[in-house]
Amino acid sequence: MNQESNQPNYLFENVAIIGAGLTGTAFANIVKSREMAKRLVAYDQEENRAQQAVVDNIVDEAIKEIEPAVQNADLVIMATPVDHTKTLLPRILNAVKDGAIVSDFGRSKCAIVSTAESHPRVKKESVFFVSCDPLVTNRSAKIDELFDNTSCIIVKSPKTDPIALSRIVELWQNVGTQVAVMRPERHDKLVSWIEQLQIILAAASMLALEKAGEDQNLIRGIAGSILRDSTAPIKNIDIEQFDDVLQENCKNIRDGIRFFREELKGFEDNLSNVDALHELLRKATNFRKHLEK
Repeated sequence: MNQESNQPNYLFENVAIIGAGLTGTAFANIVKSREMAKRLVAYDQEENRAQQAVVDNIVDEAIKEIEPAVQNADLVIMATPVDHTKTLLPRILNAVKDGAIVSDFGRSKCAIVSTAESHPRVKKESVFFVSCDPLVTNRSAKIDELFDNTSCIIVKSPKTDPIALSRIVELWQNVGTQVAVMRPERHDKLVSWIEQLQIILAAASMLALEKAGEDQNLIRGIAGSILRDSTAPIKNIDIEQFDDVLQENCKNIRDGIRFFREELKGFEDNLSNVDALHELLRKATNFRKHLEK
């Protein structure tokens, strides 16, 4: 029997994970467990996190410097905050070998894509950049369940290489996520609505309730479960990472807040008009039902 026929059909030979936090290690874990890569290495500013990924048998090696970590990689995944991603991108694009694909997990895409596509090696198509955003919402999930029932937005600009794009799409399909492909501008607008605005609204709800001056123990006793559900977006938020996204995507978020104020004003103006209030609620519930189909 041909021994080569028993070898896994790897999507990538060598994968480098930059950022060994929850999302980076969860991604590495699923890539390794499903044999999508022959070898995985990790780099993190906090060396102990990358070392722990080795101890947990998630990656094969922890490397202390970025350039040695990425120089042999066919795929580099940047699981780092938006601000760090923009800073590290030029170094990584300088260091990777010809033909490598670099990708990132950032929540704000326009600035990241612009930074990557202005790099000389990307312009010459000696290396490739495909940005993606795995929409992980349950950050309290176990590491091997983090991507269960999630979607991944893969960003396509007019300059995105089609072959590199197709390989990243295949990668995320193998991870098991639902894949959507869109322009960076549309991504940033959409994510501002489905995540960032929801975080701000949940935070504003909590601050308004605190300002009401009611007894906190009483509120917890009679409405704790309701509030836990309605304010879930801020339960496990990483405030420092969210601050990066706010700075990059502030225009879209401001637009969302403006639209929300207009709708809230409609409810306020019609509190005594039963028919109008019912119509607003009917439109809202119908739209929600449509999203669940």
